[in-house]
Amino acid sequence: MVKPAADIPGPSLPRILQSWLGVTRPVKTRLAMRERYGSLFQSNDLIAGQMFHVADRELVAQMFKWKPGDYNVSEPRELMAPVLGSASLLLLDGDRHIRMRKLMLPPFHGDAIAGYADVIAEITRAEMRTWRVGQKVRTRILAQRITMEVIIRTVFGITDPERIAELRRLLPRLSSISPLVLLLRNTPGRFGPWASFVRHRDRVDALLHEEIARRRAGQADDSARDILGLLLEARDEHGQPLTDVELRDEVITLLLAGHETTATSIGWAFERLLRAPSALARLSKELEGGGTEYLDAVIKETLRVRPVVTEVFRAPTHPTELGGYRFDAGAQLAASLMLVQYDPELFPEPFAFRPERFLEGAPDSYTWIPFGGGVRRCIGAAFAQLEMRVVIATILSQAQLRAPRAKPEVRPLPRDHAAPEPRGRGDRRGDRLNATDRVPPAQDRPLSIFIRFLKFGLLAWGGPAAQIAMISKECVEEERWVSEETFKKTLAVYQVLPGPEAHELCVFFGRLRGGRLGGFLAGLGFMLPGFLLMLGLSVLYVEAGLNERFEDLFYGLRAAVGALTAMAVVRLGRKFIDDLPLAIIAIAVFALTLGVSLSFIVVLAGAGAVYWIWSSATSPESPVACFTPVLPAALLAALAGATLTLTAEIFLEGLKAGLLTFGGAYTVIPFLQESAVEGQHWLTEAEFLDGIALGGVLPAPLIIFSTFVGYLAGGLGGSLAMTLGIFLPAFVFPIFLHRQLVGIAESPRIRPFLLGVAAGVIGLIAAVTIAILRVSVTDLPTAILAIAAFGALYRFQGKLTVLFVVFGCGLIGALLKLAGA
Repeated sequence: MVKPAADIPGPSLPRILQSWLGVTRPVKTRLAMRERYGSLFQSNDLIAGQMFHVADRELVAQMFKWKPGDYNVSEPRELMAPVLGSASLLLLDGDRHIRMRKLMLPPFHGDAIAGYADVIAEITRAEMRTWRVGQKVRTRILAQRITMEVIIRTVFGITDPERIAELRRLLPRLSSISPLVLLLRNTPGRFGPWASFVRHRDRVDALLHEEIARRRAGQADDSARDILGLLLEARDEHGQPLTDVELRDEVITLLLAGHETTATSIGWAFERLLRAPSALARLSKELEGGGTEYLDAVIKETLRVRPVVTEVFRAPTHPTELGGYRFDAGAQLAASLMLVQYDPELFPEPFAFRPERFLEGAPDSYTWIPFGGGVRRCIGAAFAQLEMRVVIATILSQAQLRAPRAKPEVRPLPRDHAAPEPRGRGDRRGDRLNATDRVPPAQDRPLSIFIRFLKFGLLAWGGPAAQIAMISKECVEEERWVSEETFKKTLAVYQVLPGPEAHELCVFFGRLRGGRLGGFLAGLGFMLPGFLLMLGLSVLYVEAGLNERFEDLFYGLRAAVGALTAMAVVRLGRKFIDDLPLAIIAIAVFALTLGVSLSFIVVLAGAGAVYWIWSSATSPESPVACFTPVLPAALLAALAGATLTLTAEIFLEGLKAGLLTFGGAYTVIPFLQESAVEGQHWLTEAEFLDGIALGGVLPAPLIIFSTFVGYLAGGLGGSLAMTLGIFLPAFVFPIFLHRQLVGIAESPRIRPFLLGVAAGVIGLIAAVTIAILRVSVTDLPTAILAIAAFGALYRFQGKLTVLFVVFGCGLIGALLKLAGA
């Protein structure tokens, strides 16, 4: 009995959650759905709407055998036509598709493309000449450069150096267009990501039409046999050539369909080979002997386990039966190439990389289908495999590669996979380092590590810049534990991630010299002097009435705090805000914080999401998932509602602040101000300012004022809990997650989110600065003190500037009070 398609099982999750899972975990989500619902299931998300997924080989074969008039590609056409053009082969249906396919097949015949092998090899060798032994190579980015050059020379056929240079600049903006740009394609106006894309597209179109006109006028080299030239010569059965518009659309289609996909496949091939030493050794040996059989098997296995195109779409033009279900005309069906190739009945151990399976005989029909099937099978399949074959063989014949880490890549696209080594020179282990230094074995005794960083902690005046300069001078310039380049890279990572960067650098260096124990002792030594001093001052402040005894001193100290936070806004703004969208985000967060009562977690998550969306819509890279950093904060927000002891509450508030202090110690101020003053009412605004003032005169990161907050909130236990919560991420991240954090901070998918959060934090600090000034600037003298302090901090960058400014304001304020001002 035939059932309606509505009876096909599928998840009942909200559409937004299905979209999120489909984007962030596409492979795991599809595998889990097949495991639960079988080989025919449906989904319903915000982007594609209702979609029926077909993961059975026999049913996929039936779909591929449908006649051209039985289906169309209406859904992809609506989304991609503004990019590819309405005459693109990918978007045509019926007779128009058949005509265009016949015209385009001859240039991609095996004999026609064989002559391009030398060009591809030449481009690959030219790229390899820029390598250094031990340099980290991001294989997909490498492949992108190679395949882009191949497109320009073999498809476009443009030889003018100026036009080639312009195409190199413009084409990546078309070939790597973000899906978010397409979703914003109806945005009006001359500004924004879609308007920017249209300008680049129109300029590429102009270059192509100029080249087509030049060719039609007979101004091209007749000996050149590029694909554009062959398409110009093509004629249909009525003797009609392709129009200029059709030529443009097909060339752009070849760019989008043949550049990114092939580059990604090459990247995955190296990633898989470097994680399978036996396969790499066998392939290298075969290439030395001039064979290619195993190379072809490697390419097929790569395209099986890492298919770039995971699904192809069909929309029946009339009611159709498939797999016992009846689909209405226009229903969206997706033939899942990936799930068919992951079927354990077709490919035993489907997730294992085993090229040998393709030496045991040709796979059955419709089991290996990375290029689709039927009359819509990719016409560039042979060309793509030729590129993979030549690039892989050329690189492996001239360089030895190794993976920088044993763990396989799990990102949607491979990134930094290999470091080249010279062939035929033995092991040369001294050359085997990546561009980023490896962590050497322990070299210092634990006690010496602790004492060294305790000394740093005793001298840690002057704020993060002075502390970092001190650490750099001894550990990098004098001791040469790492190169200057590695130090700058490490510092850049910790500046964009949560926590006081000076403390995290100490933990990093301690781990470098003494393993995890060394990292812990280094961090403990650096923070201990400041912690003990702040704890002592906190006890005096509460138990001995320090605030009452020195009320006149705090009169001026509080004015200095306003200047400190205002200066933090300026310095962080210079560090992180380098474009208009980030500035707008910071201003918006500033306004929202002053005018609307919202949780800072919501505000910062929104700031990060907004800049991520903007960046992904304007960047050539296509970000996939970047909301992971929000999850700890969301978890903590949920836990905040639980019933906890006071000490546990204090610890939790400290941990929340420690996880969200993007950009350095000053960024903890708005978080603790909201929770400790406005939310929990553990301190008054004046007491909070006193704690910041005391933290500013101690040899420690300013974040140590959290010990003061914890003590006033819950005594000795509260001070320990708050300090532990604040500093816990600064210990855990460098000790256990340094490598992962480097990947996060450098990832073009995640970094925009972090930068958006950092911009939001700057807006928060600016709003808190206004609140601080309202409390600290109570009259004309304190206003003058605050302005003078800000001017001094702005003008002078010395190690003890903060100390002198804070003490100076306190002393001047006390004198003014005594004088009766």
